[in-house]
Amino acid sequence: QYTQLLTAQGGRPPYQWTIPLGTFPPGLSLSATGVISNVPTTAGSYDFTLRAGDSAGGFVERECRIRINGPFRVQ
Repeated sequence: QYTQLLTAQGGRPPYQWTIPLGTFPPGLSLSATGVISNVPTTAGSYDFTLRAGDSAGGFVERECRIRINGPFRVQ
C-alpha cells in the first residue's frame, strides 16, 4: 500500500488536485484532496501533469514522473 499527501502553498485553500494530462500509474489513485494511494499494478515510468487548483479559480501545474518497480504485494 502506497500513500503520499501532496501539499501546495499560496493561493486560496482548499485546493483541488487533478491530472489533466498524461498517464497515472495503474492501481494508484489521486483524491481531489491530494492523496496518492493504493497499490500500483504495473511496473514502468509514468509521465503526467499534476494540477492544484484553488478556491479562487487559480491553478498551478507541474510535470511529474513516477517510476514503479515490481514485484507488487497487497498486505
